[in-house]
Amino acid sequence: MSATNGYIKVHRKLVDWEWYDSYPEFKLFMHLLLTVNHSDSYWHGECIERGSRVTSLSSLSNETGLSIQQLRTAIRNLKSTNEITSISRSKNTLFIVLNYDLYQGDNTIVNTLPTNGKQTFEDKHEETAKINYQQIVDMYNEICVSFSKVQKVSEERKKAIKARLKTYSIEDIKKAFMMAEQSDFLKGKNSRNWSATFDWMMKDTNLAKILEGNYINRNTNKELPDWYFNQDLAQPNNVHVDDEELKKLQNMLND
Repeated sequence: MSATNGYIKVHRKLVDWEWYDSYPEFKLFMHLLLTVNHSDSYWHGECIERGSRVTSLSSLSNETGLSIQQLRTAIRNLKSTNEITSISRSKNTLFIVLNYDLYQGDNTIVNTLPTNGKQTFEDKHEETAKINYQQIVDMYNEICVSFSKVQKVSEERKKAIKARLKTYSIEDIKKAFMMAEQSDFLKGKNSRNWSATFDWMMKDTNLAKILEGNYINRNTNKELPDWYFNQDLAQPNNVHVDDEELKKLQNMLND
């Protein structure tokens, strides 16, 4: 478990939060707030960013007293309202508290819950300086060098940026841009020769898919299945598979 020194900030309007009266969701979310990294740190050579932690369901069960099934349900519900996200790996899971900086900013206690009980961060943006739309665009142009450049910050793009910043922090968006730049699929190595754009990335569902690792490069050195090499047992001897057909089959397996 992460270090337990220090403290976190909790606003009184937490009582209006939609999961406040649901023990598993409330317990898990508060536990993650208390145990995620309060600053970037390295673990096994990997940078685990502020607001994140690497753990497992069994460890969380031991720490919280919740059953595995309760945790699965709570994680699904907290994801559905954009409180947290998680990335499953081979031996563990990376949990990320979305908009951690808005909860635990250095000098600001954030009123994250409006009177309707639905979590939003619009009040935070209205109370602080105006959104720097150009900062997001410049960050994209600097990181996503393999994609088409954004030349103009249109009103539609401002709307998209503002909408995403209600759910994601600037660091989340930066991370998504970095993951996109590392994705061969998003850069055009796909069956349609299609490449992502800034406008595509700034759509809610697409940004979530990028951050969840849906476009991470997969292993491209997959071996062909045994049935491919044994197909002469079921076909006439004069059937020939040329190199082009073999390449198509390999592409199908890699997609």
